[in-house]
Amino acid sequence: MGLTALGRVRSLRLAGSKLAFVDIERQDGKVQGYCDFKVLADHGVAIEQFKQFKQVARKGDWFCEFCSFSIVLHV
Repeated sequence: MGLTALGRVRSLRLAGSKLAFVDIERQDGKVQGYCDFKVLADHGVAIEQFKQFKQVARKGDWFCEFCSFSIVLHV
């Protein structure tokens, strides 16, 4: 079973080098997710991809996440 989240990034907070929290908001509510590199690495995500996500994601971006696949769209 998967979860899909689509909305704008309202907050991106880093907790060390391998954990990031993301607040995603839409008109009908908001959700907080987290990206834990330890979990992502078990699914084939390289540390370089994780670091790139942390550098690219910005407040106000459109964000779509389905399971472990993430897409950030800059407006």
